[in-house]
This record gives sequence, structure tokens and C-alpha cells, in this order.
Amino acid sequence: MSETFGCLNRLILDADNLPIVIPFVHTGMQDIMPVGAKLPRIGKTVCNYHFEDGE
Repeated sequence: MSETFGCLNRLILDADNLPIVIPFVHTGMQDIMPVGAKLPRIGKTVCNYHFEDGE
């Protein structure tokens, strides 16, 4: 597991109130903000996918 997920898990576990966590996947960010870019590109699309219970 990457360090990012470990930090996220620690934030959730250490919270005073159990937070609502909504898992999602996005595609297209690499077109809007490529690695090393200073400014985002316009005219591109990002798609978000969220998951329902049991999926």
C-alpha cells in the first residue's frame, strides 16, 4: 500500500467522528494537468465514477 493511502487511513481512523468516505475513480486528469505543467489545459474533460453499495 502506498504512503498516500496509509496517511488517508490514519486520518480516517484518528477522526473523532467517523467520516463518510465515498470511493471514486476519475479519468482525464492527465490531459488537464500533465506532469510538469505549470497551468492546466482548457477544453478537456474529466469523468468521475462513483460506486454504490454492493458494487
